[in-house]
Amino acid sequence: SYDIVIVGGGFAGMAAAYAAIQNGADTLLIEKLSTTGGNSAINGGQYASYTSKLAKGLQEKFNLETDTAEKHIADTIKGGDNMGKLSLVTEMVYAAPVYFDLLLDNGLRTREVLARPGGHYGFRTYVTENQVGSDITNLQLEMLKKIDAEIQLETKMVEIYRTRDAENRVVGIRAATKD
Repeated sequence: SYDIVIVGGGFAGMAAAYAAIQNGADTLLIEKLSTTGGNSAINGGQYASYTSKLAKGLQEKFNLETDTAEKHIADTIKGGDNMGKLSLVTEMVYAAPVYFDLLLDNGLRTREVLARPGGHYGFRTYVTENQVGSDITNLQLEMLKKIDAEIQLETKMVEIYRTRDAENRVVGIRAATKD
């Protein structure tokens, strides 16, 4: 029994586990693979954030316009074919610089570049030193180990238990371990 069980040890799962533990929740992170990282570890090492500790210097160096949260939100909604939930996209956009700065404070190294992915208005995409997502996921795992996070590898979620009322809240899961 835990306050929070997080399913998946990629970028989002490890960020959620870190935040939950830092806020005092008894937390378990489960990952179906034998290591954390998932697809996040093999992406191009990119992180989108409308601002950061690095933003002003890179914007000045490359003569780029200052980006805004509103433009990042609009681009994200448009990029998702207007199917994204505005409140969740807004939360993601405003949290992006907070977590990116936390990664930088914990040693994340990036290239001296600020990219603009296709369809985006702003130059807001940072690229890790080795251009691979494992630069981020390996750091996230180190951060979780420092705070004694409980992580169960080779543990696959197989069922979600919900309340049987109008709220339909998640109240638990069933998982299968390698045993």
